[in-house]
Amino acid sequence: MCEDIATVPVRIGFFEDNNTDDPIAVSLDSLTVYGLGNDSLIYNNRPNVAQIELPLNSQQDSCAFIFILPQAPSEFLQLDTIWFYYDRKATLISMECGFSTFYELNDISYSKNRIDSISLDNLNVRNTLDEHIKIFPDNTPADNE
Repeated sequence: MCEDIATVPVRIGFFEDNNTDDPIAVSLDSLTVYGLGNDSLIYNNRPNVAQIELPLNSQQDSCAFIFILPQAPSEFLQLDTIWFYYDRKATLISMECGFSTFYELNDISYSKNRIDSISLDNLNVRNTLDEHIKIFPDNTPADNE
């Protein structure tokens, strides 16, 4: 029980940009995500992904992940890297469960190979089920001429 409360991931949803204030949620055909620097495989070709959770590094003020988003079979493999920059705050959960690290997102940076844009919606990463970030994949076919 304590692990569920003490684990504080950043929650990311995938959306189609429909040029309105209410983007449409989408499911990706497959997604692979690695932690940069520790090479940890977090998602391995996971099918039908609409939302993911990623662990931020509680020992540093930034961390990064490598994303492999779905693409047309004829395209070359393109990776995207997303960097998260944040402040950390040790927070007492309870006497039984001890401390957990909460985060305040300051900024993100990312490559734009398969990602069109990213929206920071909730800067406070706490032990709630709130979505923090929206990723808008680039669905434009690559020019293979």
